[in-house]
Amino acid sequence: MATASAEDAARVLEALEHARLVAQLYADAEAELFKKVADRLQERLGEPEYEGARFAEIRELRREAERIVGRLERAAAKAVRDGVTDAWRRGVDAALEDLRGLGSKKLISPGQGVDVLVGQTLNLVTQVQAGALRAVEDIYRQVIARTVGLSLTGALTRREATQRALDRFANQGITGFVDRAGRHWDMPSYTEMAMRTAMTRATVDGHLAAMSENGIDLVLVSRTPHGCPLCDPWEGEVLSISGPAGTRTEPHATRDDETVKVKVAATVAEARAAGLLHPNCRHALNAYLPGVTQPAPPVKASGTYEDTQEQRRLERQVRHWKRREAAALDDDARAKAGAKVEEYQARLRELTKATGLRRRSGREQIGVPRPPRPKQTPAPKPPRQRPERPEQPTVEPAEPSTSSRPPGVPEHWPVTLRGLPEEDLLAFMQWYTDDPDMQERFLTYLDELEQREAREDADPGWAWSWEEDETPEDRRITELVAGGMPYLDAYAEVHGLDSGELRRQEELSLLRQERETGETLDAMVRRLYAEWLDMQVVEAENATRGVLLNKQGEAADIDPRTLFSGRADRARTYASEELLRWWGDHPRMTLTEFKAQMLERDSDRRAARRIREGSAGKEFGV
Repeated sequence: MATASAEDAARVLEALEHARLVAQLYADAEAELFKKVADRLQERLGEPEYEGARFAEIRELRREAERIVGRLERAAAKAVRDGVTDAWRRGVDAALEDLRGLGSKKLISPGQGVDVLVGQTLNLVTQVQAGALRAVEDIYRQVIARTVGLSLTGALTRREATQRALDRFANQGITGFVDRAGRHWDMPSYTEMAMRTAMTRATVDGHLAAMSENGIDLVLVSRTPHGCPLCDPWEGEVLSISGPAGTRTEPHATRDDETVKVKVAATVAEARAAGLLHPNCRHALNAYLPGVTQPAPPVKASGTYEDTQEQRRLERQVRHWKRREAAALDDDARAKAGAKVEEYQARLRELTKATGLRRRSGREQIGVPRPPRPKQTPAPKPPRQRPERPEQPTVEPAEPSTSSRPPGVPEHWPVTLRGLPEEDLLAFMQWYTDDPDMQERFLTYLDELEQREAREDADPGWAWSWEEDETPEDRRITELVAGGMPYLDAYAEVHGLDSGELRRQEELSLLRQERETGETLDAMVRRLYAEWLDMQVVEAENATRGVLLNKQGEAADIDPRTLFSGRADRARTYASEELLRWWGDHPRMTLTEFKAQMLERDSDRRAARRIREGSAGKEFGV
């Protein structure tokens, strides 16, 4: 009799939990990105006049964001590949387990379907990473612009205005990810939606592929606790993998020359289109044997579907206020956000106690950096059996003389095994199979890996943190930056590079990222110059309260935007005193000077020098 077994529920829950853990990576990165923005804004609060976002600040913030997103990208790519592939295999294994009970010995291996699904999911999460970098810069600029408007009225202090503007974005999260229905998602929610969809599809498709390969076309929808309105109509129904739906006459599963009538509610594809097996769905599909399989009984559970939705709402509120806490500029704002976190956690405790629902504290986390995990000593494993040999002095192994070097094996020693991909490690072991010293190194390293995995398995509360992925070089760079050294200079010092050349190459790389299709480098610089002029106009309007022209300029109906480029004498003639003072701190810049700053070419620098020398110091701010 096919019922909704504990194995079915565990298989589906494991897939959904993996999706949540991948989303946790993005929540962790989102919180850290907000913290970087808040730190940058905190540094600006002590300035005598609140200026607009400067290019140097934006570049520095982008570098910090790229470090976080780069680590996120590496961790997420592996998590996506492993999660989707494992979900597919779990679906196949569950189907084969049922089929083996029926005497089937046929196996099935992963095909192109799971590879395509992995690729599609990777594309979705990669879009999130690229959008996050752009969103961080946009949030920083918009917080500054909103702060100027709020603080100029005098109703709020600069700190209050900055905190209010930053809270607004922390409430929303890093958004900008839109699905086909036009709905906007924040970064962790979008990732979890994509991963849940992929994991559900992989689990079900693997299950269906195994059954189809073994000639089984009918499946029974399991029953689960806390079903939703989309799924409830399908519980206990028979579906067909290939169709058609309706009442069908099928041969009895165990009796020869006997048939039974089976009511097929729909095809699997039709049920999916109607809402079954949605991203949060916990239902499974089991083989249906005509004449043998009986409908599964209803499942009793603590709480109701509405209770579970209230639990999800409270969990979202906890995460929301934890984001606010990460974006706080001072202890007071941090304490207020922390109090709200405790309030919603208390309501969660009350709900779970009253309904009997299980509280999942992992869903309340946003992944802000935590103190190091306490070390837990796992049960000791017996050491690997090593061949006995007389003790020898430690020497570096000689290279094998054969020329058929496999991929992944470097030409020269010494070699660091730590961090080596598994496939490369296997290549090493095969390559040095006759070298006892190298075999000893391999076995020691494998023991270390097993002990590390055992420690992680012994700590079920562990979740990935970007800080734990740092290398010693990363930590040294962080220390230098904390001591006041610019990030690029710190990177150059740690890696033994020329900071000036590194800065020029990085700025050129960042500029090339701004190029549009078919656009030359000079055309791109002209476009960026126009955008910079627009920013200058907006910042000048905020600083001068809109007073950009003097009486002569107003009488001549001059467009104030035209004063920010072009001839200096014309700008001096029509600009207001407020604007002239602002230009003293924020110099006007010609296109040639802007190009010299962006491209750092010698020819542009010489041209910019001639312009400055020709102005005899009369240009504003030069």
